[in-house]
Amino acid sequence: MTSVPRVPERRRRVASNGDRELLREWIAGQLRDRRIPQKALSSAIGLSEDAVSRMLSGKRTIKADELKRICAFLGASPPLTAQLPARDVSYVKVVGEVAAGAFIDMQYVDFVDYDIPYVADPRWPKEAITAYIVRGESINRQARDGDHIIVLDASAAPRPYQSGDWVVVEQRCGDLVETTVKQVRGSEGAWELWPDSNDDRFQRPLVVAGNGGDNVRVIGFVLDFIRSGTRF
Repeated sequence: MTSVPRVPERRRRVASNGDRELLREWIAGQLRDRRIPQKALSSAIGLSEDAVSRMLSGKRTIKADELKRICAFLGASPPLTAQLPARDVSYVKVVGEVAAGAFIDMQYVDFVDYDIPYVADPRWPKEAITAYIVRGESINRQARDGDHIIVLDASAAPRPYQSGDWVVVEQRCGDLVETTVKQVRGSEGAWELWPDSNDDRFQRPLVVAGNGGDNVRVIGFVLDFIRSGTRF
């Protein structure tokens, strides 16, 4: 795999805490006044209808890249754009692939690391953040083949995983390792790690006891899914 060149450094604008309610009201007003269903917005920006509903009700933060896609879809900018504080775009290293069913010998991995831009969260140390590229169809309801995920190392997380979290999972079979993304469901002592796919091959969870054990290990928390653009 060849290295991906760096994009020119730039600055993005994201909403401060005080502006988020105004942003939500502006988006909801645009949808209402123009009679655009939430389903159309969710499809255009690559989020589930539930995620859009929670975003508009204030139960979910509007992220910088999501705001950019919303504005592009609506063909308009929020009236408070000039007031939004600038935040530097950082770079994170893509260190590997997540692919269900692909057990590989880590001694013979030929993956070439490369950098992608992302908006850093100041809560997490830079050295605890990595990225992966998604391969295959095991989470195609959430991320497609070729999309990226931003991951916080499990050792830097403020709590253990819990139901609803998206996590990066390592499963070992002898000297071979499978690295995948799963959603946590269940409760302490009876965790299930689920794919999220419309592909019949990926409809069963990994069932683990406690925090996994020797063969199944959660190595990170997915902080964000970065979707690719138009594909031809």
